[in-house]
Amino acid sequence: MKKLQEEWRSYLEARPDYVQAIGMISIENANLEIAMADLLGAVLGVRDEVGNAIYLTPRAAILRLEILEAVAKAQFRPKTEGDKFYENEDGKAQALRNVVAVVKRAKSAINRRHTIIHDAWGIEDTTGQVIRASLPLKGDGTPESLRTLKALIGDLRKLITDTRSLSKAFRLKPPVLVDMRI
Repeated sequence: MKKLQEEWRSYLEARPDYVQAIGMISIENANLEIAMADLLGAVLGVRDEVGNAIYLTPRAAILRLEILEAVAKAQFRPKTEGDKFYENEDGKAQALRNVVAVVKRAKSAINRRHTIIHDAWGIEDTTGQVIRASLPLKGDGTPESLRTLKALIGDLRKLITDTRSLSKAFRLKPPVLVDMRI
């Protein structure tokens, strides 16, 4: 009887530090999605479950961020001059700037994550360096440092913290509340 060929295994399995970092990027990306969904709920002034249901329904991450940004622009839009006396215009403008800034950072992080997750990974034969290459493969990959992957993990974690803080601030003091003081 002929011996069966050995089952396929990625060469990257020999570099658990890279495997762990790539896995953490995926994990923290999912945590970022939850934080963004909660932020949408806070912008709308609805329960987190409702924000999650709306935000996580579309399957594309960038589309979800564009929905959040559009909702913030509609929710925190400037009122007419006649309403200005009663509305928290400065607070709403700052809230909108904060949401837009978080969305911009999230788009950048998610695009970096997509590249990392969807590229091919391997180890260069002669140097032993970890390399990655975009699909479809069109030649040799380029070396990828573990530092770059860990920087993205750090960026995702900072963004999650900032997004959760913004959601909490909106829950404690919604920017759309009418100020009835004269």
